[in-house]
Amino acid sequence: MSRKKQFLKGISSVFLQKILVRIIGVVITPIILYYLSPQEYGIWILINSFLGYMGLLDFGITGAVTTIIAKNDNDYTNHKYLLTIINNAFFLQLFIALFIMIIGFCFSFYFPKFFKIDKPELSKIAIIVFNIAIISYGISFPLKALKGFLKGKQYIALVVWLEFIFFITTTLLNLFLLYEGWGLLSLSISSLIVRIISFFIIYFFIKKIFNYFNLNIKLINRESLKDIFNVSIYWFIGMIAAVIIYSTDNIVIGSILSVSFVTIYALSYRLTEVIREFIYSINFTLMPGIGQLLGEKKIDRVKEIYLETQSFILVLALLSSLFIFLFNKDFITLWVGEKFYGGEKLTLIFSLILFSSIIFHSSSIILSAALKVKVVSFLRILEALINIILSIILIKYLNLIGVSLATFLSSLLTAFLIPYYAMKYLDISFNEYYMRVILKIFPIYLFLFILVFILKNNDFNVIIRLIIFIVSSILSIFYILKKEYKVKLLNILQRK
Repeated sequence: MSRKKQFLKGISSVFLQKILVRIIGVVITPIILYYLSPQEYGIWILINSFLGYMGLLDFGITGAVTTIIAKNDNDYTNHKYLLTIINNAFFLQLFIALFIMIIGFCFSFYFPKFFKIDKPELSKIAIIVFNIAIISYGISFPLKALKGFLKGKQYIALVVWLEFIFFITTTLLNLFLLYEGWGLLSLSISSLIVRIISFFIIYFFIKKIFNYFNLNIKLINRESLKDIFNVSIYWFIGMIAAVIIYSTDNIVIGSILSVSFVTIYALSYRLTEVIREFIYSINFTLMPGIGQLLGEKKIDRVKEIYLETQSFILVLALLSSLFIFLFNKDFITLWVGEKFYGGEKLTLIFSLILFSSIIFHSSSIILSAALKVKVVSFLRILEALINIILSIILIKYLNLIGVSLATFLSSLLTAFLIPYYAMKYLDISFNEYYMRVILKIFPIYLFLFILVFILKNNDFNVIIRLIIFIVSSILSIFYILKKEYKVKLLNILQRK
């Protein structure tokens, strides 16, 4: 299969899978909340936030495996080197998994006290759920190495659809156990069972596709470990920043305010998180292909791709943030009830966070694919440190608003500087960027801001507002498409 077909298959698979997963997630969350109390659901959110911190022990190995495999995949005779990379990564991740389980078991007894879980019976269940979740999460580490190998080989579509099958299986098992009265235990038990099964299925597919593949501890060597760590160290720094930025909010809220506030904040942020993860996933499908182009020294082609996609990314960022601003309250009210809505000010800040994060991520993919992740990593860690300091200060004065405001203010650092370094690497001048991107999107931005002003100051019902916004979004995206794509699209629409 050609690189273009692999890319299109990968990105279309990610697009469809993310839509399906999020639709299912939206449907089952109210069902879960029916069986669990807000405090129980808040405990599950906090467990996952803690696991996010444990994920730092990946040390960026998974990202390093994907990029190294992708950059060396054009040399089809170099199977031995690829095998040493995946074996070093796999067994290293296996060791880390055992370490995580030990650390998790030790911490589990302090979990209820740390997050102010007052009910004795709920504290006992929380400890059990936490330990099961730790085992499940530990298994994911060697599994991530195997997935990284497949993604580096551009089998992104296969990984995406297998993950979707695992998600469906976990969801159905969740609902069954909740119905049977297992309560909070349902979430961790279903995850553990499916995680074990998924490990063996992923391994089976790799063996079937690549007959030279095998796992052998004897293939571990110092040179391959060095190659991995030379790349992974900066992925690791970036991971530290990402976990602090996206997980610390819940930790700070749970420790300073209460577990119930965690539920309100997390549910109010959910639509923003869904859109952010969706766009990030699409961006990530670009990375192996960009990595291969850079490995073949085709930097001019990468530069052209960057400039061609920037206007689309900037319009997509604005459309996404405006969608949150206009419809988050309606979504939360319809989904789980207005009592879980954090307010219009919180929604406004969430929309700004989404805009800045999309701007940052599209440019960081270029630098990551080029293995130029040093700048990205250090800027992200600086953003994370500013975020956590501001969160602790502002939450005392502004409660939930303070935490979200800290996240937005700190995100401005990378939203401006990461695109600057990407442009510098690709030798793009500000004048060139201004002429090819900024001037192109200016009319759309002006149009959309006027549209939002009209929609916010008139009493249209949600259906009318949604229809107007969708039509405007389609017209905006159509406007920025290249002429050749517009012609193709119009021809398709005019066919009888």
